[in-house]
Amino acid sequence: MIPGLRAGRCRPLAPVRGVAALAGLGLALSAAPLPAQSWLTLHSFPALTAETNAEGAVPYASLTPAGDLLYGVATVGGKYGEGTLFAVNTRSNTLAILHSFANVTTDGCEPFGGLLLSGGTLYGTTTVGGANGAGTVFSIATNGTHFTLLHSFAAVTYSSGLATYTNQEGDEPFSNLRLAGNTLYGSAGYAGVNGNGTLFALGTNGQNFRVLHTFSAIDAATLSNADGADPGGLVETNGMVYGVAWEGGTNGTGTVWALNPANSNFVTLHSFAAEAEDTTRGGYTNWDGMNPNGGLVLSGSTLFGTAVQGGTNGNAGAYNAGAGTLFALQTNGGNFHVLHHFTEIDTSTLANQDGGSPYSPLCLGGNLLYGSTTAGGTGTNGTVFVVSTNGGTLTVLHTFAATPAQTNQDGAMVYAGLLLVGNRLYGTASLGGLYGSGTLFELAIQPRLTGLVPAGANLTLHAINGVANESYCVLASSSLTNPLSQWTPMTTNMLAAGGNFTLTLTNAVNPTVPAQFYLLQAQ
Repeated sequence: MIPGLRAGRCRPLAPVRGVAALAGLGLALSAAPLPAQSWLTLHSFPALTAETNAEGAVPYASLTPAGDLLYGVATVGGKYGEGTLFAVNTRSNTLAILHSFANVTTDGCEPFGGLLLSGGTLYGTTTVGGANGAGTVFSIATNGTHFTLLHSFAAVTYSSGLATYTNQEGDEPFSNLRLAGNTLYGSAGYAGVNGNGTLFALGTNGQNFRVLHTFSAIDAATLSNADGADPGGLVETNGMVYGVAWEGGTNGTGTVWALNPANSNFVTLHSFAAEAEDTTRGGYTNWDGMNPNGGLVLSGSTLFGTAVQGGTNGNAGAYNAGAGTLFALQTNGGNFHVLHHFTEIDTSTLANQDGGSPYSPLCLGGNLLYGSTTAGGTGTNGTVFVVSTNGGTLTVLHTFAATPAQTNQDGAMVYAGLLLVGNRLYGTASLGGLYGSGTLFELAIQPRLTGLVPAGANLTLHAINGVANESYCVLASSSLTNPLSQWTPMTTNMLAAGGNFTLTLTNAVNPTVPAQFYLLQAQ
């Protein structure tokens, strides 16, 4: 775990953005803009030469933490051009290669999903290769030894009549695995007996592979079915598995589903609404989103997810199908609601303010959800954002820069979920960077004040982005130009429970003193 700010290492944070709205009470909020988040590009993957390089390229998957190390995969590149497994040290910013995929048959190739860590073993999948070319499940020690091919998916057969590939087990497992006890759970995006993907389980020793659910055939005229097609990432809790499917469902726009692995009981929790042409602005929209891909995150009995397209706001660049949504629903399928509709993307510039096409799952921190988009933003390469679990205003924390000649400083297009460790977000950008092969990045989340409410002689300050087990101090000054040493501490040792939090200053409302400006200081 990356340590947060410790006592004795105060770092001042800029005052909250706002307007003095409590005249006569001697209170004010600074009108200064919100500070930029602290961005660090941990690593830029090298350029490819004849599809190979030393480290890999195009990291599509999320990162897995272990102390100061983050484990990940690069989908292509490496010594043999088939992808790599790596570890990056967040203190030294050094990257080590654990494995370069070399033999398509014996170890697979093109890893797409993130790694799962249990003890000293990492588990993962490749989308291609293995004994039958349909992908694999593997394990490897965290020091890069003992690579073991746990399972090769069955060979696929092409049916020209159905124009689809089928087999008994599924094909192309491209999402993260989940672990419950000694059982790994995962999804295969394609094939299965109906060509629309499967949900599977197997032991961590590679034994007892079984198909838990095969997604049903899709009606060729309506593109619909009962359960969905092309499943994405999973979340497992209390003996249940929850996930999303890209297509299918009642309206052909995807589903959210639940599965009991013990008895293979499958339930469709939500079918996304049919798309409708927006004759005013162009493109295809709906009320709840279309094509969920990244998987779900669970808080209590509420599931949160992302839909890549759809929503109410017109075009999404080349997709022409809405810029996507963030949504929530209960684990029983009730109370489905949209947290955010991404704004319309300009079809000529491919830009907007908040981003669009969120492929990745959300990351939960307290009552805040962090996420990313692959399109839009002012640089047209996506954004990193935060929004409350209750919805409300979405805040963009970072906009990825434009990529002239396919390169930039920070990366472009985040397809993988973010990782929150302390007050830092870690992620992978699939493209961009100094050599156009993608980046690993760190984004420090700045806690900040968002509002204040007087109650008698007391003052309640509301803040967001707090870090659990960290202390905060509120400072006050009658002038923004005063040096920090001349700001007066109003309260100290305020521990955040994570996410949003509240600070109460006693006897802070004093009409006899000049207007006060407040800032939040992490200790």
